[in-house]
Amino acid sequence: MRQRLSPAQRTVMACLYTRHHDGYVRQRHLEAIVGKAKTWVAPFVVQLLGEYVVQIILAIRHGLADVDVSGTAIRRAYGRFAAANPAFVGLTYQRAASYWNCYYRSLFVDRRSYPSFSILDSISAAGADHTRGTAQPLRITGLPYRVISLDS
Repeated sequence: MRQRLSPAQRTVMACLYTRHHDGYVRQRHLEAIVGKAKTWVAPFVVQLLGEYVVQIILAIRHGLADVDVSGTAIRRAYGRFAAANPAFVGLTYQRAASYWNCYYRSLFVDRRSYPSFSILDSISAAGADHTRGTAQPLRITGLPYRVISLDS
């Protein structure tokens, strides 16, 4: 069935499988989407930063290396997402802090060295750049989040 799917359909499928109960399945599908500069892919990647599997977090760090590089498509896509969804990014920070405190505090003694925080800092900085450089994203009354086109 996978061969009959269009590239966009495969990306959607991989996004959905990042929520699978098996961490190996999540990581395999994450690796298929993490480098895609699509704003609608970002929430699936960012959500994994608030979870406990450090191998997945390291795969995200590898796949989002360009999020720190000004002007890259990845920085623009994740910046647009972060600017439109600051509460989600904040909640993800809180989740990452909870898992760091519970499972990784002895391994990453300095909280800033825990990979989720450095990636979330980069994404937040990209969001701040986006907010400075563009108009505010679209708001639709009654929705707790902003709507983003699948083309972005």
